[in-house]
Amino acid sequence: MTVENRKAVTAALVCLEHRPRPDLFGVYAGVPLEKFVGTSVLLGFEGKDAQGIDRIEYMWVHVTGFADERAHGDELVGVVDNVPFLDMEYECGDVISFRREEIQEDRILDCCGHTAREEGDRNREVKN
Repeated sequence: MTVENRKAVTAALVCLEHRPRPDLFGVYAGVPLEKFVGTSVLLGFEGKDAQGIDRIEYMWVHVTGFADERAHGDELVGVVDNVPFLDMEYECGDVISFRREEIQEDRILDCCGHTAREEGDRNREVKN
């Protein structure tokens, strides 16, 4: 099932078993956190569907900065940029903090139009 948000970006609902996994392989480990600021990243949010079944909804978050501006720590801050379909604690416009490992996908484009995840995948293939 998909739901269109106010910016015509599709949000996806999947069961917990078939959800994409966070960045467990370190695709974004080599990407400086500063590169995420001003872009959008896809994060998974837990919620319940109309039948009360636990699901994950993937929504875009616009990254606005660091959780601790003084230290430039490893947590980012952003604004939820989708209207959730599931029953959850977050709404469009909520400010949240998250870690790099929670990022599912990014909209950081290099000079060739590739995302940071695609670049990380290519680098991993070359090493293997």
